[in-house]
Amino acid sequence: RPRLVILELPLAAQHDDMLAALLDVGTEARGRGAAVIWLASAGPGLRNRAVHPTHRLRLTDAALVPVRLPARAA
Repeated sequence: RPRLVILELPLAAQHDDMLAALLDVGTEARGRGAAVIWLASAGPGLRNRAVHPTHRLRLTDAALVPVRLPARAA
């Protein structure tokens, strides 16, 4: 079993069953103690609240910077 899993979500796949399948892979790997790095283009996949990361980071020209999701509407 790998201790590090790297997933990539292409922008074109952010609206189909691939998102659910990749979420399942990441959840299963984290459940057994593996680290998961998820690479995704800006888009719905990054804002999906079904994803429960410990960190959300955006790569800029100078660094990785934290990303905060907007608060949920009440």
